[in-house]
Amino acid sequence: MFNLSSKQKNMIGFSLTPGLGLEAIIYDKTRGVVLNYGRKKVDYNFSQRNIQDYTQFKSAVIELMDEMQIPAKSYAYIILPNVFFDFIEMPNDATDGNIEMALTTTAEEFYIFKKEEPSIGWCDVANPMGTTQRKLAYTAFQKSDIDEIKDIFTGVGLQVAGIETAFKGTWGCGKPVISFLGEF
Repeated sequence: MFNLSSKQKNMIGFSLTPGLGLEAIIYDKTRGVVLNYGRKKVDYNFSQRNIQDYTQFKSAVIELMDEMQIPAKSYAYIILPNVFFDFIEMPNDATDGNIEMALTTTAEEFYIFKKEEPSIGWCDVANPMGTTQRKLAYTAFQKSDIDEIKDIFTGVGLQVAGIETAFKGTWGCGKPVISFLGEF
């Protein structure tokens, strides 16, 4: 989950949606309002589940930065379409290394990860007290695509604060926190 506690007043968010393109917002964290919004066409390869043309993607990022006057060195939060998502149960005492190995092995059974190395992320799902298993929701992206996206963002002067799937999100702090899962 994104760490929104950076000292910057404004948050810069980018979201890639197949069929819609690359969207960007500038969000004022103090006032809780969107200050600016922009969108550019970016083609998405549905069969390979990745950006079809990284030159087009980089141009879209640069154009959005220019049009929206996004300052260099801003922290960028990136939301990508889901590539692979599943749930798994693991022993409560499983280490992060054991979890990552198990999730990577499972993801590699998916056709995309037979050719591409997966980049894995996970979070705990609420479990009843006293259970001996942890239920995890996890996702995987192509590692080469994540690396390419990071390189593009850092190459144009932005700092990558986080990359997430379009599947999860939360709103609020303290109690209660509202969560949602969604797929497009």
